[in-house]
Amino acid sequence: MQQRLAAQNWPGVERYFDWSFYSQGTGESRQSSSDLFINRALTFFGDPDPNEGGPWERGERLARLIRKHRTLLVLDGIEPLQYAEVDPSGQGGWLKDDGLAALLQGLAVDNPGLCVVTTREPLANLQVYHNSTAPERKLGRLPCEAAIDLLRHLELDGSDDELKATWEETGGHALPDNSERTSCPSRSGRKLQRSEARQMTDSSLIPGLRLSHEKQR
Repeated sequence: MQQRLAAQNWPGVERYFDWSFYSQGTGESRQSSSDLFINRALTFFGDPDPNEGGPWERGERLARLIRKHRTLLVLDGIEPLQYAEVDPSGQGGWLKDDGLAALLQGLAVDNPGLCVVTTREPLANLQVYHNSTAPERKLGRLPCEAAIDLLRHLELDGSDDELKATWEETGGHALPDNSERTSCPSRSGRKLQRSEARQMTDSSLIPGLRLSHEKQR
């Protein structure tokens, strides 16, 4: 997404911030709190004291700062901060994290920009907004050709057969394919590495645009 928008000189975007809540898709490395994200985002959007207040207050404050600009906010893989859909407590899909809950609910009420959230779980906190400001789009199984195109867009090096094997091993789901953006195992045992040759756009050439690309490792 970042590369495609950069190629178009970020049409309509004044601020861009993205964050991934997992690294390489492994349970051990997934984040169970939004504290670091909230802190980095508050700093990026100009908050004078990102550590002030409790999680809910900080989330609400971040929503207010984001609303000051036409912001594109991308939050990738938030399911570690949610109750599982089959949770015995009956809270399936609800956020366990107050800061993120306050942020998303605040943006669902009022947001001149766009917030994109990816998750494997239903987002129960925003269910009341699904028919208005926070529609839910379910991603089905990707056709093989589309999956190969996606992996090549993510700049993974490998033959068509190796990329097809990756598609088969992930069940054709877009989120697993996308989470393997750094390296993918093939059936031959060789890892398909992401190419480091990338064309970067100098955001300083676009007046008023600020970019932040964050991934917690």
